[in-house]
Amino acid sequence: MLTAAFAVALPVAWIYTSTRAKRGYQQSVVQLLIILPVVVAGILVMVKYSITLAFSLGGIAAAVRFRNSLDDQQGRGLRLSRDRHRHGGGRRSDR
Repeated sequence: MLTAAFAVALPVAWIYTSTRAKRGYQQSVVQLLIILPVVVAGILVMVKYSITLAFSLGGIAAAVRFRNSLDDQQGRGLRLSRDRHRHGGGRRSDR
């Protein structure tokens, strides 16, 4: 199943690179086009017919995504407060 996913993904990546050759393409998109189907096929092999395993994998993915978004929010707040202090707390200094 994994080799079949790779075999299907490879021509898709080739078509993407050939159609975007003139305008340029991002190498990370090509890598994603090749790796993502293999990862999804691997997950399907692991889950098979187990609904509990499927939900647990979904819960893990959601928890990781939620944690990353919390980290981004905290970093954004720190950047905003740092910029405020750097620029005089939002007050105009030309008065």
